[in-house]
Amino acid sequence: SRDAANYGPPNLNFTNYGDLTDGNRSRRYVHTWTFGDGWTFVRKQHTVTAGFDFTRTQWNTLADPNARGTLFFGGLATSALTSEGLPVARTGNDFADYLLGYPQQSTIRFGSPDSYMRSSQYGVFVQDEWRARPNLTFNLGLRYDNWRPFTEKYGRLSNLDIAPGTTAAVVVMPGSMGPYSGVTPDGMIRPDNNNLSPRLGFSWKPRQKGRTIVRGGYGMFFDGSVYSRIPSRLAQQPPFATSATFNTTASAPLTMLNPFQGPADTTIRNSYAVTPDYLVPNAQTWNLSVQQDVKGHVIEAGYVATK
Repeated sequence: SRDAANYGPPNLNFTNYGDLTDGNRSRRYVHTWTFGDGWTFVRKQHTVTAGFDFTRTQWNTLADPNARGTLFFGGLATSALTSEGLPVARTGNDFADYLLGYPQQSTIRFGSPDSYMRSSQYGVFVQDEWRARPNLTFNLGLRYDNWRPFTEKYGRLSNLDIAPGTTAAVVVMPGSMGPYSGVTPDGMIRPDNNNLSPRLGFSWKPRQKGRTIVRGGYGMFFDGSVYSRIPSRLAQQPPFATSATFNTTASAPLTMLNPFQGPADTTIRNSYAVTPDYLVPNAQTWNLSVQQDVKGHVIEAGYVATK
C-alpha cells in the first residue's frame, strides 16, 4: 500500500507465542432508520393484534484491515526434514524462525478501503388470543420477515461462481453473468422470500377451581442477522483491491526483507465466497409444561425441544 495511513510494521503471528499487532486506520458510520406500527382489536372471545415494521440500514466504512500485511511463523525453517522434505514432528521453533527472518506464510490485502453498504428489512405479523372457554385459551400467530441482502452503493462486491464439484471458479461482480449460477444478484445473494414464522400456544386449566395449569406452544424463528456478517467479507476483494497469499518453499523461501514477493498460490486471490442461494437459517421450538400450586409452593415441570 502506498497510502501513508497504512504505513507501519506488519502483523506477526506465531504458533507458540502471542501475536504482535498494531492498530489500523478505521472509521465507521452506521445509520439506522426504523418505523413500525400496531393495532389491537377485541371481538368477543378474540383479541387480535397486528402490525408491521421497517428498518433501513446504512454502513459507511473506511478501513484497510490487512494493508500492512501479516507474517506467520510456524517453525518450518528450523525444523528437521524427512527424506521427502516434510518437517519432523516436535522439531523447529516459531520464534527461532522469526529471529532468522524466515516467515512461513505471508498475506496482504489493500486498496478500495471505503465501502457503503445498504440493506432493508420488512416485517408484518398478526396474532389472535382466543379465549375458547373460561379455562382454555389459544394463541395463534403468524409473522413474515424479508431481509434484503446488503448491497454496496457503487457495486464494489465480488464473489466466486463455483462449478459443481468445486472443479473451477470464476470471479463475478453484481449484475455479471456467471457461467455456473447465472446472473449475479446486486447483493451477491438471492433474497430469501419464504420466511413465514407460525406461532401456536395454549393454556389449559383442567378444573376451573383447580390449581393445575397446562401450557404448550410451538414457534419458528429466522435469524436475519446472518446477512450482516457477509458484506464485510465480500468487499475489499479483487478486482477492487490487491490481495495475495504466499507460502515459503525450498526453491523460493520467504524472507523478512521480501515477504510479499514471489508467485501467488492461485490466479484467483479472493479470500471469501458465499453461495448465491444461501438461505436464512431458522430454528423451531416446542414446549410443554405442567404447573401445580401445592400449599403456597408453585411446582412446574416441562419439556423444551429446539431444532
